[in-house]
Amino acid sequence: ALRAALGVEAAQQRRSFEAQLDRLRRDLESFASQPPISQAAYWSGLALIRPEFSLQELLEATKRLRLEDVSSFAVELWDSCRRSSRNAPSASLCWGNLREDEGESLVRRIRDILGVRLREEVKEAPAPRIAQVPVRPQGPGVVLVHEVMDGTEENAAVEVIFQGGTTRGGAPEALERLAEMQVLSSVMSDAFYEQLRTREQLGYIVSCRADRNEGVFSLVCVVQGAAKSALEVLKRIDAFLDSVPDTLKAKSDAEIQSLADSLAQARLARPQQLLSAVERSWGEIRSQEFLWSRPLDEALALRKVRKAQVIEAFNRWVRPGGAERRRLCSLVLRGAEAAARQLEGEGAEAGAARKGDERKGGAGHFCLLEAFHGEMVHFCDGF
Repeated sequence: ALRAALGVEAAQQRRSFEAQLDRLRRDLESFASQPPISQAAYWSGLALIRPEFSLQELLEATKRLRLEDVSSFAVELWDSCRRSSRNAPSASLCWGNLREDEGESLVRRIRDILGVRLREEVKEAPAPRIAQVPVRPQGPGVVLVHEVMDGTEENAAVEVIFQGGTTRGGAPEALERLAEMQVLSSVMSDAFYEQLRTREQLGYIVSCRADRNEGVFSLVCVVQGAAKSALEVLKRIDAFLDSVPDTLKAKSDAEIQSLADSLAQARLARPQQLLSAVERSWGEIRSQEFLWSRPLDEALALRKVRKAQVIEAFNRWVRPGGAERRRLCSLVLRGAEAAARQLEGEGAEAGAARKGDERKGGAGHFCLLEAFHGEMVHFCDGF
């Protein structure tokens, strides 16, 4: 049926293909007008997610794309799914308000159409996609510095990432460490905004949060604005981080436990919409972690967090001298070359961008030293 559908109304299909291709190209090219903070996240993602395609690589690929390629790929993709599903792992999610017998009937019909067998057990994927930042107990750490893509943009952006560990496999100690970072980020979040946004007025986008991707969790601090240079903003972020030990010390054990309990309660809250429930489960499938009891497991870990553990988490991951301080900074600004040279003088690891990432007619890009690339062979399973 797919082959027949692709073979009719060729002229209409070609017009539709050309319109979609033009839209794709315009979407890729329009990224240059995105705010600097989005560009900073793009560059850090390009460095950490493996494999990943750059905007330039995708734009180059659109120049070679033809309707015949897409049509052939659509058929090959469907055929390969049917062939590989008999031997290779595949997953689908059926979710809705059905009786048990109705649900089983629906699943059987889908399996029959796809020609797949029901698998009793699904194991964790062996190859996570997030690279591990090298440990740098002192200094700025690994720094990415890039020229803002829109030459008229007055704002600059700074993103500072402190990479923690991974919860892949659902080990209790890993979930406990995640809980420690979540509580730490909650303690820091309001103070970070109050200091850098309200008092110092460094920018209109200011946040500190715990983040995770492919099972890897991190502490992420971001600031975008035009009041100060990106290098000065980075210094102000570091000054704030220097004040965090005093903030933690001033918190009582009861305050920390209350905060952890509120986070645990939020994890146990039932989704209010069907889409939210589906996305939660599909997230486990997409990441191939399959930790179906995650809300309960994470809530239990959060309720075990105490003040001493939060202080130790900060000292381990964030504070200079930390044994697991994996710091990555992504700066997007005007005058990237001068900023990169200054940061190199302060001990940062900065160098030329990956080949193929340069924009035609744009200023220089400064990114990771080869030393970092050498260490990035350690993926999540190396945490």
